[in-house]
Amino acid sequence: MATLQRVGSWLKQRGRLVFGLDTRSLAVARISLGIIVILDVLNRVSDYRFFYTEAGALPRTALLQFLQRREHISLFMASGADWWAGVCFAIEACAAIAFLVGYRTRLANLALWFMVIGSHARGSILLQSGDVVLRLVLFWCLFLPVGARMSVDSLRKRLVHAPPAHVLGVATVGLQFQMAAIYIWSVLLKTGAAWRNGEAVWYALNVDHFAKQPMASLLLEHEVVWSTLTHMTFFYEMIGPWLLLVPFFFGPVRTFAVGGFIALHVGFWAGLEIGLFPWICMAGWLALFPGWLWEKLGWCVPEGDDREGIIGLSWAQRAGTGWMTGLRYALSQAPALFFIWMVFQWNMSTIDGKNWSVPSSVRWIGHTLRLDQKWNMFAPFPLKDDGWFVMPGELVSGEFVELWQGGPVSWATDEEKSTWTKATEAPSKDQEKAYALSRAKPEVASLMYPNQRWRKYMRNLW
Repeated sequence: MATLQRVGSWLKQRGRLVFGLDTRSLAVARISLGIIVILDVLNRVSDYRFFYTEAGALPRTALLQFLQRREHISLFMASGADWWAGVCFAIEACAAIAFLVGYRTRLANLALWFMVIGSHARGSILLQSGDVVLRLVLFWCLFLPVGARMSVDSLRKRLVHAPPAHVLGVATVGLQFQMAAIYIWSVLLKTGAAWRNGEAVWYALNVDHFAKQPMASLLLEHEVVWSTLTHMTFFYEMIGPWLLLVPFFFGPVRTFAVGGFIALHVGFWAGLEIGLFPWICMAGWLALFPGWLWEKLGWCVPEGDDREGIIGLSWAQRAGTGWMTGLRYALSQAPALFFIWMVFQWNMSTIDGKNWSVPSSVRWIGHTLRLDQKWNMFAPFPLKDDGWFVMPGELVSGEFVELWQGGPVSWATDEEKSTWTKATEAPSKDQEKAYALSRAKPEVASLMYPNQRWRKYMRNLW
């Protein structure tokens, strides 16, 4: 009996470690996310008139008619004036700064998440997977004590009570499940042969508008390198999420698991021009580091802080035994549990839409809160067709200019024309100039875009 009690006690203690989160990790993740959103705002503001106003590429009437769902909420959609877009971005930046420093953290988190999903609804044609990760991580932070440490709030409350080192609750499970889901369903969607035969990284590094030089060319020089990277990426995305559940040697194993995903995204950043996507994912993973790592690095919590906190239940309530206490706690955790279920259902529907779906009666909640997600990055296989843009524009004078890169148009030489495959039909008179354009590849095609937003916009147009 005593042995069973010891085993039960050990399992309970291990379960708390596995499914809980360290408040130091949450603080580091919060600061990283705040910095990332500020950088993202600066990036968007540089082209805000073109992408976020009526004078730009996508007026609100066209957006509402063709792209935006009626469930999406966006303060950016209240007006198409230039000044209004500026006000919205200013609010988002202020919320990001308050979130970063941890001033009224929960309110700042709510305002930041609301402005982020609003900017996503207004600029939906610019979005990439990193934006989806960002809004999802910010959403789960709403349920977590991300301002417990390294924040203005913690300094203000320090005299009253110290924050616990480790917190546990349905929301801590939710954030971990959300981060793991990115890779679990990404692997399930990678059904193309290129991921099995080792060619996927070769294809990815040959996508002109993504390949980052000189790293992409260096990796492509040796088959053993890109083949190994393909298998390593697929294998780690498959087993990495399950390492989070290992209860043995928890500190080192969890550190290895989280560090592996961060290393994976450092690799993505080194070889591909994919904007803030790697950094957003890395910031999300920072929240999952165990307290063991920080203690090894010398960041120890003060004596008396090394206790466990139960999210949604105060210490006084935790000591109570009344059924009302248990009911209140259950009700406080019910929303997070519902959202975990929704995330699971949504992801399952991306691989089997016939047997899995979020019921229509609650699906609108997912769209409104922007829990909708699909992790089909380079799935079922990387792009096998791409290129670069050439845009000749004819002036009234008859002169041609290059609209995309600026300067004169590059016309094909006779030698270049002789290498082309002849068309089955001769070009019409109006098409002759298009056929006469040079097909010479730019030295670095991925640098033809001012930033990731333009890269995504132009790819969507194509």
